[in-house]
Amino acid sequence: MNSGTGKEPKITISGVTKSYGEKHVLKGIDLEVYPGETMVLIGPSACGKTVLLKCIIGLERPDSGRLLIDGEDTVGFSRGERDAIMAKTGMLFQQSALFDSMPVWENICFRLSQVHDLSRQEIHGIAIEKLGNVGLGADVADLYPDELSGGMKKRVGLARAIADNPEILLLDEPTAGLDPIMTNGVNQLIRRNAEKIGATTVVVTSNMDGAKEIADRIAMIYDGKVIWCGPVSEIEDTGNEYFDQFIHQRGTGPIQMRFGRR
Repeated sequence: MNSGTGKEPKITISGVTKSYGEKHVLKGIDLEVYPGETMVLIGPSACGKTVLLKCIIGLERPDSGRLLIDGEDTVGFSRGERDAIMAKTGMLFQQSALFDSMPVWENICFRLSQVHDLSRQEIHGIAIEKLGNVGLGADVADLYPDELSGGMKKRVGLARAIADNPEILLLDEPTAGLDPIMTNGVNQLIRRNAEKIGATTVVVTSNMDGAKEIADRIAMIYDGKVIWCGPVSEIEDTGNEYFDQFIHQRGTGPIQMRFGRR
């Protein structure tokens, strides 16, 4: 596993904030992710994990703070400069976000076809290769998203995320809604493919078993900040009562669930 020791961070997040009106989601996020490592983000629902991923890829702009990729602060980037960052970043969205009107192979290579001068035959061949990387056969290439199961959609989404061999891989709840067997399979695919392309990977997940399996380090976000970050080997003895309650799924502790009328 990659601990990042002796390397400059691939991604540096310093004091990043993001609000939507009166709702303050990120309240000063500080985090470093090193080249080739897999960082898993955990935390209660609506704590800002997905928002942070969108800030990294440039779909959301932080209100303040610094977000460096390869040493360049991307917060003030122009549209063209952000496109350059997105070109080396692959993302799997929580609901896969496949285009219903396109067959699987076109979904997988959608961005690839926009930025590279490749024939349809070449693009189709790349899609077949990436399907194989996520454990799907060539026969899936010509299917449409509504013909796929939930697990197949997740794997197609992963194939699209890795289609251009990105330097950075961002995965938002890649196993949400899957049964335990499929969850284990997708987690193994994530680890295998991230290592194969050497990507710096950030994964948002609510599945602690999966987090332990794929992570080099785990960071917990609570109340808009990172309250603990460390290697998987240390998660059972963090001394952090919030983290301890969360990973052991205890109903009592400092994290209080709020229930109310809509």
